[in-house]
Amino acid sequence: MTQKPLPRIDRATLTDIVRLQQNSSDFEVLDWTVSTLSDRSTANKDGLLRISGHGRDTLGLRPWSVALKIIKKPETDGEPSHLGYWMREVYAYDTGLVASLPGPVVPARYFGTTMHPDSAWLWMELLSEDTDSPWQLQEYAFAAHQLGRFNGACAIGASLLDTPWLTRNHARVWGSWFDFETAWQQPQIQQYFPVRTRVRLEQLWAERERFFSMLDRLPQVFSHFDYKRSNLFLRQRDDQEREVVVVDWGDCGIGALGGDLVFLIGASTWFFDWEPAQVADLGATVFEAYMRGLGEAGWQGDQKLIRLAYSAWIAVHFGLTMPASIASVIDEENRADILRLFHRAPEDIPAPWMLLCEYTLDCADEARRLIAQLDLD
Repeated sequence: MTQKPLPRIDRATLTDIVRLQQNSSDFEVLDWTVSTLSDRSTANKDGLLRISGHGRDTLGLRPWSVALKIIKKPETDGEPSHLGYWMREVYAYDTGLVASLPGPVVPARYFGTTMHPDSAWLWMELLSEDTDSPWQLQEYAFAAHQLGRFNGACAIGASLLDTPWLTRNHARVWGSWFDFETAWQQPQIQQYFPVRTRVRLEQLWAERERFFSMLDRLPQVFSHFDYKRSNLFLRQRDDQEREVVVVDWGDCGIGALGGDLVFLIGASTWFFDWEPAQVADLGATVFEAYMRGLGEAGWQGDQKLIRLAYSAWIAVHFGLTMPASIASVIDEENRADILRLFHRAPEDIPAPWMLLCEYTLDCADEARRLIAQLDLD
């Protein structure tokens, strides 16, 4: 794929980056090429790049590669705690926050940021996995187990961060970006939903504030908030143990403990990295592995609180937003973007998405039962 023209890459800056990547202070960059790393980003489709070339030092000639993420500056910066704040990932790396996290989930190695008048350029290691095969249940379970250990360590090892640029109110803000009422007024949208499903969605819409408020009252923890399949890389460390390396920390912030599961299960399914017909199997396996990880990290709270956070959050995140999502998918003006993002024709997306929607509405029912059992109203 041909990359759109880019601002000039400064040789001196690139040399500094590659010397860090190579752990060689005298490495000389001889040449380089730029290519698209991924085009499946929802908000940054032209900004994920691979920079590759050759260089040499006293050890001889060898190839090198780094990843470059270009984040475009918006017309207005917005509130630092808002979900869409454009500089969050830069701060997360530059302040050392992600490097200081307790693990075992780890960030990609970071080489620095260069600021431009219209954008921020983040330089990172180029990640890859040993296989291009789709993840099976065991890979998702491993990622969930490591996530549980990570969230557990964050929950018991430190107080909540008061950093002003961390995301707050993620679930509420996300929901505000999808206009349920406008989409629901379109007869062609309602036709995708069986009558019983329409009733369940309208009930959830009517009590959405109850769910949002509940998420604010549950145990809170630092979270990645985009822990989906496409942002996760499994690799083997030097000690032969596997680890999860996570990219895209631009949404990180504070939210209900268990919320990161919404993305591992819901977002991975929404993007068809996992088939929606099997989402219940994924949810059961992943939740069990996550709870094991929490326990191993030393977290000893009530499992029902974690289940409530997950079930309430996935309901509002992928249930309430489904009518607007389908409206966007079937809009002919969006066809090229839909093909790019999902690698499926727009007309083939609503039916499997309905399976995900039904699952989230079942989760909403579970959340209501848990709220009653825990007497949290």
